[in-house]
Amino acid sequence: MPIDREDLKKTLIEMKRLYEEDSMKAVRSQSMIKQLHDFSIRELKRLGISEKKFIIKPEAKVFGSHKPKLVDVAVIHKEVGPLIIVSIRSQMSSIDKNFINYYEGIIGDVISLHDKYPDLIIGEIYMLPKETIIKDPDGNRRIEHHDLRKKEELFKRITNRRDGKDRIDKYEHLAFLAVDFFKDPPEVLDIPEDPTLRIEDFYDKLLKTYQERNPFLDILEL
Repeated sequence: MPIDREDLKKTLIEMKRLYEEDSMKAVRSQSMIKQLHDFSIRELKRLGISEKKFIIKPEAKVFGSHKPKLVDVAVIHKEVGPLIIVSIRSQMSSIDKNFINYYEGIIGDVISLHDKYPDLIIGEIYMLPKETIIKDPDGNRRIEHHDLRKKEELFKRITNRRDGKDRIDKYEHLAFLAVDFFKDPPEVLDIPEDPTLRIEDFYDKLLKTYQERNPFLDILEL
């Protein structure tokens, strides 16, 4: 089923409120991005994942290939270990300046996890604003523009991992969430052009891929 768009709308409204209230605090404390963590947990529960048999945990510690990693949201079996991971990243300023470093970082993360767990289902949500909202100490706004289409082309290179033998530097699924935060309420843009990068069926695809790889371990509440 498609995502709960009304819930996503409320989530983005709260993210905008936190950012406009104190942009530095909202980013450094992660209070803004954690709204998307909570939204992801609600979506996974809405799919019917059994909380009697599995743990849906925010900020879960998972062992990568060389060291433990904190992941944003994980579906964990007490004996088998992590089954589905959702990583969530956003940039709200200096986007073109820092994007490549962030991009290399998310590739490094997925390599480490897939090296340890080749069949692990890993999804990435990457949120970028249409234009950056920056306020100076006097409350005046400055606007930064950046090319969302170029970002989409890079995201296409690291998604749609087919199976446990496919490249470990790719995510099973990646959602590129482009948002116009100048709108009230914030509006999800008609970007990306590639439908496989849309957030609408992101969680459905994670579940479907999991079921294809794990036919004997049912994750749903029966």
